[in-house]
Parts: sequence; structure tokens; C-alpha cells
Amino acid sequence: MPGPPAPVATYLAEVMQLDNADKHRAIRPVWFTAGFSALPANARELGITGRSSNGNPLSEGIEIGRWYFSRIPPRPSDEMKARMNAYFPVQVSLSSPFFGRRVGRIVRNCIIAVRMVLDMFEPVISHRQAPAPLRYWDGQPPWL
Repeated sequence: MPGPPAPVATYLAEVMQLDNADKHRAIRPVWFTAGFSALPANARELGITGRSSNGNPLSEGIEIGRWYFSRIPPRPSDEMKARMNAYFPVQVSLSSPFFGRRVGRIVRNCIIAVRMVLDMFEPVISHRQAPAPLRYWDGQPPWL
């Protein structure tokens, strides 16, 4: 993640890339599974030894990835079925333009960039004063 003094330029570049990809219809969502280091907390109990993801665009009936087991996995309980993402975490990511980047992270970065720019120019718009200094990026969204 970009850091101090402020990631606005990087985040605005993400907004531009996303906008350009959308204009050219190049956005390709793919399924993104948790990394091996982020296996579910109960992975050992379930016998999970690894995972794979194919990185292809989502489409009806496509295999999005596999979990590998060291033994025959237990039958899913009702609780497990109700909270499948807690047991087998998966999330949507973009293939293009941000290969492997989670959609939620990209959207959050875009919101932060726009909000920081708006905060910077709010004095200009509201009071016809000079722009406010760009906030030092402390890891917190600027509106908190």
C-alpha cells in the first residue's frame, strides 16, 4: 500500500485505470481464493493442505478453484453450509486492470482518493480560499 505523505496520486491513478478499463470494457472479474497462508482457522481439522485458483473470468458453471485435502473431508454440517465463506474463504478480484487485486480494496482506494481531493479543495469551493494542505496519510480514511 502506498504510504506517507499521502497516497492520493496512486489512488487517483487507480480511479483512472478503472475508468479506462470500464470504457474499453476490459474489466474482467475473476475468482480469488485466500492465499495458502490465509487458510481457514480450522484448516488442519478439515484436512486442508492447499488451494488453487484458475484466474479465469467468472461464468456460469466454471470451476473457480479447488481446496486440497490430506484425507476425505468431513460432510458439511448445517452450520458449515450456512457459513461456507468462513470455512472456505473466497473473494472476487479483478483480472484486468488490477490482476489479483480484491474488488473491495480497489473501491476503498478510489473512495479515499476522491475524498482526500474533495477535502483538499473544500475551502476553495465553500469559501473561495486557498486549497487546504494535503493530509498526511496515517492509514486512516481522511473522513474519520
